[in-house]
Amino acid sequence: MTNNKTKKYFKAGLAAAVVVSSGVAAAPMATQAQSNETISFTDLKNDHLFYNDIMNLVERGIVVGFPDRTFGAEKQVTRGQAAVILAKILNLDTVNVTDPGFIDVPKDHRYYGAIAALANADIIVGYNNKYNADAPLTRNAMAKIIALGFGLKSTETAPFKDMDHLYKDYISAMYENGITLGKSETVYDGKSLVSRGQMAAFAVRADKIERNITFEVSNIENAKIVTSKGDFKSELSIFNVENAAALEGAEVSAIIANGEIKSITSLTLNNSGTQENPVTFDGGNIIVDGPLTVNADYVAVKNVTVNKDVTLTSKVENDFTAEGLNTNGELIIEDAKAPVASMTMMVANVNTNGPKVNLANSSVKAINAQRNNIVIASDKKIPELKVASNVATIKVDAAVASVSVNGSESLQITGTGSIDKVNVVQATQLALDVKGQVKELVVSNKDAKVTIGAEAKIEKLVVPADSDLSTVIENYETVKDSITEVVDEAGTVVVPPVTGGGNENPATPLTLDVKGLAANDGTASVNLSGAGTSASPYVLTADPAKEGYVLQFAANSTSNVNLAAEGIGLKLVDSTLTDEQKTQLQNYYASKPEAYAQYLAGALAGTNPFAVIKNDADKGLVLYDGAKLDGGSENADLGMLIPGDFPAGTYTLEGQVGDQTFTYVLKVENPATVMEDESVASTTLNMDENFIIEDGIVKLV
Repeated sequence: MTNNKTKKYFKAGLAAAVVVSSGVAAAPMATQAQSNETISFTDLKNDHLFYNDIMNLVERGIVVGFPDRTFGAEKQVTRGQAAVILAKILNLDTVNVTDPGFIDVPKDHRYYGAIAALANADIIVGYNNKYNADAPLTRNAMAKIIALGFGLKSTETAPFKDMDHLYKDYISAMYENGITLGKSETVYDGKSLVSRGQMAAFAVRADKIERNITFEVSNIENAKIVTSKGDFKSELSIFNVENAAALEGAEVSAIIANGEIKSITSLTLNNSGTQENPVTFDGGNIIVDGPLTVNADYVAVKNVTVNKDVTLTSKVENDFTAEGLNTNGELIIEDAKAPVASMTMMVANVNTNGPKVNLANSSVKAINAQRNNIVIASDKKIPELKVASNVATIKVDAAVASVSVNGSESLQITGTGSIDKVNVVQATQLALDVKGQVKELVVSNKDAKVTIGAEAKIEKLVVPADSDLSTVIENYETVKDSITEVVDEAGTVVVPPVTGGGNENPATPLTLDVKGLAANDGTASVNLSGAGTSASPYVLTADPAKEGYVLQFAANSTSNVNLAAEGIGLKLVDSTLTDEQKTQLQNYYASKPEAYAQYLAGALAGTNPFAVIKNDADKGLVLYDGAKLDGGSENADLGMLIPGDFPAGTYTLEGQVGDQTFTYVLKVENPATVMEDESVASTTLNMDENFIIEDGIVKLV
């Protein structure tokens, strides 16, 4: 087996153990306070094998040797002396202890506090109600108390052939962590006794192994951190007098080695400030390699990186401020605790107002809002805001990339913030009353009911297919001018419903008023000239076979074709054309007559008709998607002035007849190949699908 010195992290105090040893008594080890700087031992030279380990304990006040200024490194260490060393190096509380009941260790015993502390931590349990404090310590017993005290574990069995099965795991843990190598490669010699110098070496080696300890901070005194698990030193930036108030009563989990706090694995701040005097915790750019919990009100956190979540508990009732806070997890604002009834059945007062969360120069992965009436302000864009189902109101004064609304029965979002995307997943009653821009509002559930505030601007509204727009957006008629685009989940443009009222120029499908014209009355002339087109007489012909009217050229009409195109001109208002595709189209026409190149540029820019609805003698009403130049003749058959190699995608076209505006969405799935063979492709409008008649009104849909 290879000696693996990989560092382990465990808490002190694990399973119970019985320490058994035998031997003769040894001289007592002095543990009274002396000046460590003046301590030197007449029997210990600096070339001694254990000199550095012994002096390590001396400098930390753990041992001071004998009154005659000797240390006795070669003398046997007693079980009582070992208990003192271990309790001190583990920073155990040796005063506030519970009597373990050893009949040979009364409360006035010189080692009582240390022995009781170890017993309380389940590191020792004695034998037959005795501890035998003056007995020498065996290597087996030493391995057990060191392994249990420092929480050492092993993954493989040590190679020693003489290990007692009761101590095998402890010896293996010592070996794997590099604390002992045995007497030889195959011999551990567990029954031999441990010297005072050896005990110092074993304890210091174990203490250098990093371990995770959880403690409560009592005070910070210069370079000393006074905690519930003893005093520690640290060079970490957070442990300073300025942070003493913020860290008072804080619960800290930290990696500790050699009595020094090396890093923080979790931190809970428990000391509240006031509105006038908030408590400030300045991390000095420290990294908390775990969660940060704020369990106090009026707390400001500065200059901290947190590798997991930051949680604001219900104790944060009014205000939390962060400056220079960066977390790789979420900022979780927990729900307030439920009211608790007193003995007189009167319910205790609970603050129903959520806290104001102020983020300055701070970044979070997401904010998880689980409490009502929260106010969120940030000078950086928040990647995601998750709103829990119990939240009824939240105010957002920040830019947010995504807001997810899940399961709320009724939710109001207010504030001045702009939002890239609001996603309504469940059947929710949502009032979106923000004053900023909402780039995309996605309503995935057709049973959701959404109202949009008067000051909100929606760039794109996405609704479920076949849903009732006026039902999904309850105040659609009031706010429709604030919505730029409405599409369904497939990206198809949704035509808003036609409603009555005072709107004289609704953006609705083409409507021809032919009331009074019966199906068998023949024909009626209708002027359908679009803007910029020649005046062309059209007729609406009764066609019982189609159960409606057919829009056709009059039989005696003459074609006067020009670049404006005869028919109803449709201008391009939106498309999925990329800049590269537009450039390709313009390059294609570069070799054509200049008039066509200029016209195409205008068509792509939306100033010239992009397409034309025309009547074809054989096909009926046709939307042309190609252009053909017939020898430069003015009578060339012109349709949509764009190459027939029409890129697949969706094209939103807008036309006008008289004072009415209508839209037509052209969806191209199988583009033609005019650029290859100069053929002309066309798309015929299906009359049954694209025209309907309601109460004598013919509508292009």
